[in-house]
Amino acid sequence: MGNDLTKYCTKCGAANTDDARFCSACGNPLTLTSQQGGSWGGQSQGQAPSQPQPAQPTQYQPPPQAYQQSRAERALNIFTKNLGLILPVLILFIADLIVGAIVGAIVLITVLHGVLTAGSVVYTPLFFGGALAFVFGPVFWLLTGVFLSIVVVEARNAASAQGYSLSQAWGEVRSRLSDVIIMAVVLGVVNTLLGLLPFIGWLLESLFFAYIVVAETLMFTQNSSAPTALSRAVEWVRSMANSDALTLVVLIVASILSEIPILNFFTIPYAALITLVYLFDNGVQRFTPSTTPITQPTPPPPPTM
Repeated sequence: MGNDLTKYCTKCGAANTDDARFCSACGNPLTLTSQQGGSWGGQSQGQAPSQPQPAQPTQYQPPPQAYQQSRAERALNIFTKNLGLILPVLILFIADLIVGAIVGAIVLITVLHGVLTAGSVVYTPLFFGGALAFVFGPVFWLLTGVFLSIVVVEARNAASAQGYSLSQAWGEVRSRLSDVIIMAVVLGVVNTLLGLLPFIGWLLESLFFAYIVVAETLMFTQNSSAPTALSRAVEWVRSMANSDALTLVVLIVASILSEIPILNFFTIPYAALITLVYLFDNGVQRFTPSTTPITQPTPPPPPTM
């Protein structure tokens, strides 16, 4: 017996003669590497290379999920594309300055009159100043209620990808003036009482303002009355606290910053927008233009966890 060099195919493992260039079984080109084999029964015998292991199937990896923007980010995107929402707050600021100037002038005249006639610089100014504040105070709150409603109407249209204008918003607010006045009275009375509390009065005013924003958005998205909107707003705020605390925190921060003049040009519309985004995500129907307003039932708040 003699030893022959035998080539083995690296693809199928078949034995081939030493001078073969292609595998006789599968036609695969043979490499120069050969293995020593023994002969038995007149045939070359050797150890064939081990068969290649089949590749293991890779486990399916789902594609990465697209980045989901938070409601705060979505509200900010809407606001940056609709900076005209600042205009009603700017008009409110100017109106407050005018009313404040009138009140200040009347108080100053009253003080001077008291000094010149009665010679008192304590009781007369305090008495007449308090009386004038009592008379003109409701004017401030009425203006705030009206322009807050205008902001909410414009924000509702912007969040629904509909056009908006100051005249259109004012027309809708004027048609709901009785409900707007109720909201303004509630806002003014509660804020006046909370303002009497030391230290935490301003914070409670901000929290109550956030609640009023939710009530206003419900009133103008569902064409509900002011008392109904005020009642349902309690459940929606509670639901927001349980299901999306981040949105509620952002709403509260925006309401706190709304106490700061100039800055409230941005924070009041943003507070309305983030509230609307939350309501739309939880079943409240988006606004669509209609010549005849249709009263739609307000869906219940999402279940609390």
